[in-house]
Amino acid sequence: MQTGRFLGSCLCVLITGAASAGDAEWTSTGPLGGRVHEIVFDPTNAQRAYATTLGGVFRSVDGGNSWTSASRGIVADTNYPLPLIIDAEQPTKLYTFDSWGRIYRTDNRGDNWAILPDTLPSDVHPSALADKPGFSCVVFLGTATSDVGRGAMLFKSTDCGQSFFQIGNGLPTDDDVVSIAFDPADLTHNTLLVGLTTAFGVEDHAIWRSTDGGLTFTPTFSTFYPGQNVRPQVTQISFGPGGSVWAAAGSYSVFHSTNAGQNWFDTSATGVSAIVADPVDSDIVWVGGAEIAGNLEFDGSSYAFTEIITGLTGNATYDNGIRSVPAGVDRLAWRGGASPKLFASTEGSGIFGLTSGAGPTWVSVAANPAGAGIRALAIHPSNPQRIFAGQATYSISSPALYRTDNGGTTWAPSNIELEAADIQALAIDPTTTANVATTTVYAGGRSANNLPDEFKRNGLYRSDDGGQSWLALDGNLPPIADRSLGAVRALALDGNSCALPPCTTANGPLQRVYSVGHGRIRNDLAIADDTHRVIRSNDRGVTWVALDVNPGFPRSNRIGTTLGQRVTPTSIAINPNNTQVVYVGTEAEFFDYDTGDDEDLDPARESGLFVSTNAGATWSRVNGLPMKINSTIYPNASLDVVDVLVDPVNSNVLWVAMRDLFASSTSTIYRSGNAGASWQLMDNGINASLELRDLAFDPQNPNIVYATSGGNGANPGAVYRGVWDNGTQSMLWLSISVGLPAESAFAIAVDPANPNLLHAGTDTGVHSITRAPDQDGDGIPDDDENMAPDVPGGLNGPGDGNGDGILDSAQRDVGSSVIIIRDPHGSSAVTSIIVSGTGPSPDACNQAVDVSAINSGELAVDIDARGNEILHPFPARQFEIIECATAIIDVTYHGADFTAPDWSFRYFGPRDAGDQEEFGWYPLPTVTRTGVSTWRLQLSADGFGSYRPELDAIRFVGGPACNDDRLYADGLESTPTVMASCVE
Repeated sequence: MQTGRFLGSCLCVLITGAASAGDAEWTSTGPLGGRVHEIVFDPTNAQRAYATTLGGVFRSVDGGNSWTSASRGIVADTNYPLPLIIDAEQPTKLYTFDSWGRIYRTDNRGDNWAILPDTLPSDVHPSALADKPGFSCVVFLGTATSDVGRGAMLFKSTDCGQSFFQIGNGLPTDDDVVSIAFDPADLTHNTLLVGLTTAFGVEDHAIWRSTDGGLTFTPTFSTFYPGQNVRPQVTQISFGPGGSVWAAAGSYSVFHSTNAGQNWFDTSATGVSAIVADPVDSDIVWVGGAEIAGNLEFDGSSYAFTEIITGLTGNATYDNGIRSVPAGVDRLAWRGGASPKLFASTEGSGIFGLTSGAGPTWVSVAANPAGAGIRALAIHPSNPQRIFAGQATYSISSPALYRTDNGGTTWAPSNIELEAADIQALAIDPTTTANVATTTVYAGGRSANNLPDEFKRNGLYRSDDGGQSWLALDGNLPPIADRSLGAVRALALDGNSCALPPCTTANGPLQRVYSVGHGRIRNDLAIADDTHRVIRSNDRGVTWVALDVNPGFPRSNRIGTTLGQRVTPTSIAINPNNTQVVYVGTEAEFFDYDTGDDEDLDPARESGLFVSTNAGATWSRVNGLPMKINSTIYPNASLDVVDVLVDPVNSNVLWVAMRDLFASSTSTIYRSGNAGASWQLMDNGINASLELRDLAFDPQNPNIVYATSGGNGANPGAVYRGVWDNGTQSMLWLSISVGLPAESAFAIAVDPANPNLLHAGTDTGVHSITRAPDQDGDGIPDDDENMAPDVPGGLNGPGDGNGDGILDSAQRDVGSSVIIIRDPHGSSAVTSIIVSGTGPSPDACNQAVDVSAINSGELAVDIDARGNEILHPFPARQFEIIECATAIIDVTYHGADFTAPDWSFRYFGPRDAGDQEEFGWYPLPTVTRTGVSTWRLQLSADGFGSYRPELDAIRFVGGPACNDDRLYADGLESTPTVMASCVE
């Protein structure tokens, strides 16, 4: 196998419009921090380190103090933290895997990654990684399966991960291998321990030992809790000096061996999820968990815990009267070298380093990786440079709320006395915005529910000083000991509730506030009712009254663990012209796991959109909206309402985003022009398979609406912009998503002073874009398309890249990008044109969106079956064609010559549309060359070559590929010689 050229080339690309948020592409500067998982230090250079977050892999070159992205080529979902190992003998190589079982390798310290071939048996997926010391390119892989008879779940690679073979004779069949550790004292590197997840209630051994390099194993430790219905798992194993080794069993306990894992002792420590042995003292292990951090020390007969928690918090003002809420520790890692230092990654607060000295203190690193998941946004109406962003961690402590005062250039926590783990709803009182320093802001979310009751709060807060400090709003709400409100999902302010309406900045503040969310679970015998799902305050949140108990609003309850009929409010909107009219959207969950008992689902239970005409005193269901797919069982259950908007100018106009992804893979948008009496389907251009999440008006024009949706690497989410045409009574939604993460956006906010400036909350912080003029809506700014080179038969001037005599910027089915690229081919321009197409409508295949040129180095490295790199010296082309079933597309790389036989055109994406299981570079069989520089692609919706599983949308990413073993003809000179052919 040849590996010398693998990951060997770097393209330096400047794509016009990709430099900043002001250049028609989404970019992000934070907030930084959030959920960080693995931390790995280079054993040959203590200043170089790597970390993983929900946003991918990050790299540090200053000993872990600051971090930059090193994720090019990784297409993992952001809902699963990436593990990470480094090849100690060749530390330019690192390995990771994602939740879909894709295994990745980088050969250049994370500059770019390749997806390795899948050589595991079917229904076997990775669960742990380990580098074998003393040998380069030898990787051990722990796996898991939901099948039976698959044998030992341990595999080994001796060719840098290109292929894996099964080992582990003696290990229990089908038990997940979740941790692997080699004994550093064994100079032959053949002694290792593996930790398993054993079967429920089965007294299997959970730690196994091998002395022959993993070929055979013998048990060393039996089930931790015999006879109990738990599933013991050893999640981490850490060797210290002198034969000392420590094991963490989930969050149950920590176990210790003094003879390299042959015998074990229970330390009786609980609540521990992270361990790392002290590198010097064999009797000390450092531990962390959801609410603890410190060390355990063995004195020869017993274990003593020393808590070291000072500074380890995302919010020092969130306390229980004794100490601040602790950050939940995920992993611990030692930085070696001349200045050893312990680092902790956390579930929601980034990375901390432990200072040495008599009073050790945890200190947040200077510049964290980007892993903050943002679920709520609010822009100050009179000072749009001030933006609030709510972080969601659901149960673990975090900073919860961030603020920028420079439009997103820098972010900082804004959480003094904000005792919350996450913030999912924000609202600014417009009558208080004349002075930024005295603006009233409301925030809703939930507290750290995984912690003791003294850290729990109801999740509602108000600031009267522009977000500098916060007050908890708990009046008349259920006591924490009787469970909290769960998660607050949305907030709304009554714009007519000041002392003397009409309300302006002269007579605020507003008094009436609404909140909706999961509510509080009240246990009554075997029935659990959700109450306080809709609440209202008439005194700025000082006291509250429940509205979901009023006539007409559906009940939400569970009966034991077998039956659930839960209706949860998700969104709220108030009619600005008659604030007695309030709309609440809901989502519904119905299940009956025991159909043989006397408890049955209530077929009359309603869900969907509800309206009150008397400020919540009574409710009625809004009819006419689509029903859940199984409407015969739930005849009154509408699709789940994601968001609802009331037009601020014409309050008869309502917009509702709905979805039912689990049952019918449906996302849709409806509009009513008569206050909900009837509805029109308005989802032309929306990808139904994506998860709609948020709606927002253009603050200067309510006929322009934005929608956000989530997806994954094989079916990326989007931000859509729709413009209502009152004449035709129609709307076409166009995606504006170039630069967004694949999981895309949860929240959207539009700058009130500049409606072309948008901000979106994602799993990797706030992404922002300034839209540039783009009259054809294809995603390429007009100024860029007007630079396309002239071609024979064209306009005899720039801007007509397809030579049809019409400016490309005026054609929805033509996209021209101008790319300045430092490679042997010089500056490039790419034009793509839809030659023909068929679709579900007569006006098919005439609109392309998100057309862009992508530096191929941003995608995974392309390798063949032998491990050789397939080169991509030109940028890849990305586009999506909506309302289209089949299409023929010509892609021209102006000035290029692809006549050599070793040129091909390859597709990057899922093998099957929307399926993450097999993802990477593939040859495209439906491609021909129609000229020296033009490729013709034949694509179909829901077919090979398209990401989208819909039958009316084609999303493609791909580009020219060369099997030559050289990329550059003349290196990186400023005036390189163009290669005459792919292979000289």
